[in-house]
Amino acid sequence: MARLISDAEPEREAAFEALETRPPEEVLPVLCRTLLTDLSSEAMVTCMDLIEHLGGSVSLEDIRTDGWLERLGAQIASFDAVTGIIGRRYLAYAIILGVHIRTLTRDPSTPANTMVEFSTGDNLQQVLPIGEFRAQLVRAMLQIPEAVPTSLSLPLTHESAAALLGHISLLLAPLFDFSVRFVAVYPSEGTLDGVVGILTTTGFNHLPITAFREAVRIKLARDEAGTREDPFRLDLSAIDGARQARDDGQPARVISLLETWPGLLATLLKTPTARQLTEHQRHIIAEGLLMLGDAFHTLERDTWAEELYRLGLQYTRGIDASAPLFLHLGRLLLRQDRPGEAIAFFRRAIALNERPLEAKALLARCLLRRNKLVGAALLLRELRDQGYPQSDIGEDIRTAQRLLADAQLKWPTL
Repeated sequence: MARLISDAEPEREAAFEALETRPPEEVLPVLCRTLLTDLSSEAMVTCMDLIEHLGGSVSLEDIRTDGWLERLGAQIASFDAVTGIIGRRYLAYAIILGVHIRTLTRDPSTPANTMVEFSTGDNLQQVLPIGEFRAQLVRAMLQIPEAVPTSLSLPLTHESAAALLGHISLLLAPLFDFSVRFVAVYPSEGTLDGVVGILTTTGFNHLPITAFREAVRIKLARDEAGTREDPFRLDLSAIDGARQARDDGQPARVISLLETWPGLLATLLKTPTARQLTEHQRHIIAEGLLMLGDAFHTLERDTWAEELYRLGLQYTRGIDASAPLFLHLGRLLLRQDRPGEAIAFFRRAIALNERPLEAKALLARCLLRRNKLVGAALLLRELRDQGYPQSDIGEDIRTAQRLLADAQLKWPTL
């Protein structure tokens, strides 16, 4: 005892020594409460030593449930794929509940439309959208009763400690990054209470057993809230109809199909959901906004078209779906006699290999209008050498020659 608390205050040492001579039912509550209130390492070591000596604690190292889902998943060929669609914890809930997932019909553009075919213990087969499937799993988990013993004999055993914590709570704990290390118990007003030592992402903590069970339940309940439909959910399936309307030359039809997108996407951009979009979803969003912008431009509503192209670029950072948006926005700015602004967009389109010859021709025109004559001349010569139609660049070549002559510069040999 003296060795364990050699650096502690004399009063604390005397108090712990006095506890050794008292009955376990009197000592254990004091020691467990000390674990919850005294954060010093000396007190913790001394308390645990006394509790173990009195048979009131067990280490759960041998029966910890950490990694149970991963160990089970190692035996399932499609584990990673199913986890990626259903979600790690929701798959764990299905396993605990005995729900057998038969097939998954995934909608890559709108994951919320993914359908889950499954059966329960009574072999009743059902098909539900993935959001409702997850919600039903969580509700079923919350309804599982946990029979907690009201009396235990000392010394405490692994089986009785697990029963006191709750077998379901022990299975759920590692899903929420709770690693249960030990349990210490004491009688309290005709029932049993105690302390559980857990390792979390924030460090080692002591919790009352009742608080531990409640913490697990709160985490579980939050997963039900996470299954609710995103209020900014976008129906990406409208893209097919918009493509057909574009091909049929019906810009008004394109607008009617995608008219809800700009408001939803502008709002979505301010939420964490925008950062969780897959690259496939971002490609579809870019295509839809490009078609919508083109439709507004066709109807001579260029202010709207510009805003839509710019919104699309915010969703396509770092992916090649941004290339046509750069080209179309540059074209629009050039038509509005804003060549200085258009230059950067044409350069980005060229860098991304988006119709590079056309982009170079338009860039040369912008440079001419900004009186950047040498750069324009070099681009025009390159385009001519590559066989770009003279009907498209002939007037620009003549303009460049005239401006260079006026500036008493030598036109690069054509």
